[in-house]
Amino acid sequence: MRYTIENEFLKAEADTAVGELRGIMSKKTGKDYLWKGDPKHWAYCAPMLFPIVCAATDDIVKVDGVEYNMPKHGFVRSSEFTLVEHTADTMVFELRDSAETLKMYPFKFILRFRYKLRGNAVVSELEVENIDNQTIYFSAGGHPALMCPFNQDEAFSDYYLEFDENETLDTAGFDGMYLNGSRKFLVGEKRIPMDYAALTETLILNNYRSEGISLRSKKSDNYVRMNIKGFPWVGIWTITDPGAPYICVEPWYGIPDVSGFRGEMKDKKGIVALEAGKTFSCCYTIEVFE
Repeated sequence: MRYTIENEFLKAEADTAVGELRGIMSKKTGKDYLWKGDPKHWAYCAPMLFPIVCAATDDIVKVDGVEYNMPKHGFVRSSEFTLVEHTADTMVFELRDSAETLKMYPFKFILRFRYKLRGNAVVSELEVENIDNQTIYFSAGGHPALMCPFNQDEAFSDYYLEFDENETLDTAGFDGMYLNGSRKFLVGEKRIPMDYAALTETLILNNYRSEGISLRSKKSDNYVRMNIKGFPWVGIWTITDPGAPYICVEPWYGIPDVSGFRGEMKDKKGIVALEAGKTFSCCYTIEVFE
């Protein structure tokens, strides 16, 4: 079921299915800056990721020697959430462990997605509460898809992503869906052109200094900025099908398995360890400038 929040600048929609944002509309222009989830290219809009990011080796995670089947990006994308709070400018969706989740992930938890409007920004917060009697392990993050182009009479190639500061960064190398080494990507630069040919593999960047990254057009002044401060990694992805009008900018706590990794979940690179009774939270914002 879909719900909305709004203020004088924006209207945002989210759904109990997947607990994801489904729209970020400007009240000034009527433009929706979020991809609408057309299955022709990609059926989601802005899902959160839990309890893994990207792919585990052979879709298996291991906990205390026991193997569990785990789909890519975790089980959130096939989950129905419960709306537990709804005010004029805030929505909170909740998912608790169940018999189904325990088949894939042997920990007890409460997962909350909180969406808040703050001026010209939507704040997306992910919160994990450990209600187990042991430390739980997970990766988490966001997967928002921004419309690209978001202006009429413009093309995907008219756009670029721009870090707040010049960056010198490597991006991950891949062996199929799994990590394998790295390669040079940015050297004292801040712009990433939107080029389908250059995005045949997901860009996975870390050690960046910038707090934010913006999607801009070479032909227009309006733009969208994402604040990703605090996230160790950011992934950049779209389907390499000319005509897919979106780009995903994905802030992550966690990354795909390294090629050949078959160890315990607690030993995965980038894993979060959360003690019993504790709560973990992270958030990113999407700001609209017009």
